[in-house]
Amino acid sequence: MKTIVSMGELREAEIKPSELLAEYHRFFEKDVRALWSQAGLVRLDSCPACGSEGNAAFEKWGVAYRRCSACRSLYAFERPGAEVIERHYAQSKSATYWREKILNRTEDARQQKVLAPRAEWVLDGLAE
Repeated sequence: MKTIVSMGELREAEIKPSELLAEYHRFFEKDVRALWSQAGLVRLDSCPACGSEGNAAFEKWGVAYRRCSACRSLYAFERPGAEVIERHYAQSKSATYWREKILNRTEDARQQKVLAPRAEWVLDGLAE
């Protein structure tokens, strides 16, 4: 059975146009800062992967990250609750921009350069 997957000539700009990504990143940074400035953040007192203690690693966009002293996982020390995150994905400017601008603009390239070759690879494997 073949195990090689070739997606041919795929340029990142075809599925992630730089001008659209730059705008998305601006929206995303604002959204992250707004999410983490809300009251009611959930504090993670231990590593979510192994339960060990973590140490301060760095801060970005108002989010404090820790690195686990045991498994070296990187995680946000505090995070919004599940309802806030769900609302973010449904209503935030960055998520809306991703759905309405980036996905729409790149649909044909993703179909041709990513999905079709993968489907062909699966079908070829089934035919063997």
